[in-house]
Amino acid sequence: MQSFWGHIAFNIAFVFVIVKARLSTQLRTLEEASLTLGADEIQTFLRVTIPLALPGIVAASLIAFTLSWDNFVKTVFTTGPGFQTLPLLIWSQAARGVVSPSLSALTTLMLLISFLLAYLYAKISTRRE
Repeated sequence: MQSFWGHIAFNIAFVFVIVKARLSTQLRTLEEASLTLGADEIQTFLRVTIPLALPGIVAASLIAFTLSWDNFVKTVFTTGPGFQTLPLLIWSQAARGVVSPSLSALTTLMLLISFLLAYLYAKISTRRE
């Protein structure tokens, strides 16, 4: 299981639980109304189910994103030598004593991406309320 797929297999359980919880609280009557009003199953899925499940999908993807960057030990054990996440790259460079400006820029970029995603999620979730 030391591969890219091992890394995905570890995180997919968290994503599944979050999306399933969102779908279980979703009103089935909206889907039934869509079908009753003439939409086929694909249209209902694309126009009703996905938009209702989108907050759960976004939350699950943020959790998976955070787990991928946060859980260093899990990443070391579930990936092989040919697969390297950004935290592993930064750690391996720093462990060798190579602290270059590009490594510092990469670390700063990771933080900025995390803050940007959290900010966008907060803006989107407050706009829906």
